[in-house]
Amino acid sequence: MGRLSTEQTIYSTAGKDPITTLSTHIVFFVVLSIFLGTAGYLGVQLLREENQRKIHQLNMQLLSEQIGHILKERLRVVKALADDHLAADVVSGREDSNSERIRLFLHTAKEVSHSDVIYIIDQGGIAVSSTDIGDVSIIGYNYSFRPYFQNAVTGHTAIFPAFGVASRIRGLHLSTPIYGPDQHVPMGVMALKINISEVEDLLKIRKEKIAFVSPDNVIFSSNQADWLFHSIKTLTSQTRERLKQTRQFGEQEIKPLELKLDQETLSIDGETYYNTRTPLPISGWDIISLQKKDNQIPLPSFHKQILGVSLGVTGCLATLVFFLLIAMQHQKKARNMLRYAEENYAGIFRNAAMGIFRSTLDGRFIDANPSLASILGFSSPRHLMTSVTNIGDEVYVSADDRKELSRLLEENAEVQGFETRFHRRDGSVIWVTLTCRIAVDQANGQTYLEGFCMDISEKKSAEKTLQRERDIFSRVMVTSPVGIVMVNTNREITFANPRAEEILTLVRTGNEIPIYETPKWRITSIDGTKTQNKRVAIKKILVSNCPTELIFLTANGTLRTHESSNFLIFANFMLSLFFMFLSSVSGFGLAIATRLQ
Repeated sequence: MGRLSTEQTIYSTAGKDPITTLSTHIVFFVVLSIFLGTAGYLGVQLLREENQRKIHQLNMQLLSEQIGHILKERLRVVKALADDHLAADVVSGREDSNSERIRLFLHTAKEVSHSDVIYIIDQGGIAVSSTDIGDVSIIGYNYSFRPYFQNAVTGHTAIFPAFGVASRIRGLHLSTPIYGPDQHVPMGVMALKINISEVEDLLKIRKEKIAFVSPDNVIFSSNQADWLFHSIKTLTSQTRERLKQTRQFGEQEIKPLELKLDQETLSIDGETYYNTRTPLPISGWDIISLQKKDNQIPLPSFHKQILGVSLGVTGCLATLVFFLLIAMQHQKKARNMLRYAEENYAGIFRNAAMGIFRSTLDGRFIDANPSLASILGFSSPRHLMTSVTNIGDEVYVSADDRKELSRLLEENAEVQGFETRFHRRDGSVIWVTLTCRIAVDQANGQTYLEGFCMDISEKKSAEKTLQRERDIFSRVMVTSPVGIVMVNTNREITFANPRAEEILTLVRTGNEIPIYETPKWRITSIDGTKTQNKRVAIKKILVSNCPTELIFLTANGTLRTHESSNFLIFANFMLSLFFMFLSSVSGFGLAIATRLQ
């Protein structure tokens, strides 16, 4: 009963104090702003780092393509030379390797291709013809230990970065097989060397720290002089022996590099560098490049738009989640408060001294508390609800009272203090007072009656006893042989029995409600003079142990004497009420007097 109003009260008080709620919102938006600002800053930094890495990788890919273009042009030259019949004539012996025509052939190709040296190697690995390398001649040198010769003599084109055997100068050695007419087996090898300076010129103009690393992780070329001929990984003894045999790095001692170039991020002299590794157009060779971290690289507008939209969406989602959490918290608090209220209601319902009930309009109990069951003489509410199937016939003593209550509820929807009689389970009759109202269940729309019931049998019995005593007292007042008078605070006589009317010569002007004219008598002295202080006389009566006479002067001048011992005072406050009777100061007084002759 009252569940709907309880829920409304709970939900209306479930919210937080407005100032607290406002403070919470302000804190949230401050935290959200800090979070979005931090996220935006970190997002910008991450995008800058990613952008820098991509640009770095693209630059290294471009460098690799530039080197690839140089190698491609040189390979085309060396293949064209190998396909010329003069090359086959030299290795077959049909043409003198030192003839003017061969020298012109090779020197012209050298100048056109901007190569360091071009030479022809026979099938046994001996250089039989060559352009000049300053004052050094390589004719007669054996190159059979060089991998580029070994690959070309088996029919493959090869590129091999290495120190020159005779010149001791680093370069890129390109080789391709020489075939004779209608032959499928190489007769010799055409080789071309590109000076490493041509490649390193490309490195010098770049700000990155760049190194060309061999398949054995040894740096062959770099724009950092202190990196040359250092290994980025520890070399095994077998690798060192092989490098010594091929003389790829000449007589240089290969030492390990202190930097860990296999890491994505490195710190050099307190600066952070991004590391990227890009393949070279030479089998197994890579470009390792370190670029200094730059936080000032501008972001592309597209990235800025993406970041702004992302932060906006994140902020909206965070705000939505925040208010959802607040709503969930309020709902949880409301549920807890509602559960607490329901528990309190259940406790009040179970322990209330008065009966509480809910019933259908046709007279069937839906719910009842233990007090109602006790009032009607049942052991429990369940016993009551299962035993009583028609309240009007089984509980009400008078079916007309049930009808009258229903009529009043239809007119007013609520009735208070409706008194009627109920049957108890043992057949006894009790008086009860009902306070009821019509209610509607919001869940199913059912109309029902709910209310309170109090047992007033003792009250009814007391009223009956009191009425009987009043009747007896009234008869005594009227038939008493003594005079009895009641006076109010306005000095008006409100009651006087016939004997008092006779003694005080009172004149009644009303019939049903007596109204008396103002008395013409007063208390006087023994000689008939006016008493100055009536209270002194009255006090004398109360404290004296001997009889005292009071003299009343009537309207016709007759003096009447009454002995004080014949006055009896009945009141809660005897002295003050006696004064009221005589002096009419306040309250009311009751006096019983007998006339003395």
